[in-house]
Amino acid sequence: MIERNTQQKQVIIDELKNTKSHPTALELYDKLSQRTSISRATVFRILQTLCQKGVVQKIKITDSDERYDYNISPHYHFKCVCCNKVFDIDVDYNDELDKQAESKSDFIISGHNVEFFGKCNNCKNK
Repeated sequence: MIERNTQQKQVIIDELKNTKSHPTALELYDKLSQRTSISRATVFRILQTLCQKGVVQKIKITDSDERYDYNISPHYHFKCVCCNKVFDIDVDYNDELDKQAESKSDFIISGHNVEFFGKCNNCKNK
């Protein structure tokens, strides 16, 4: 079965490509519904499909709803404790940490998450 690249799917992909704040599904719907006719259910369904296909990734940040990120490579995130926005942080992913944790345990380590927090540029200047 060939999957169509619908206009709605492309609008969602484009929005995720062009945002740095890792929106929740609801935030994405709110933004898109202002300029296009799209239902909330459609946004949620397309996001789920895009995650399953590996086009986008779902990220879970402490005390936050699930968010969506177009950057699917291993990387770290920063969460602002004031405005709750989430951003990529430009720190090299340390896959040696996986190997170190695996060597010190009986586990098979397949990855890790590191979450940085503090104040973003907008909030620190207020």
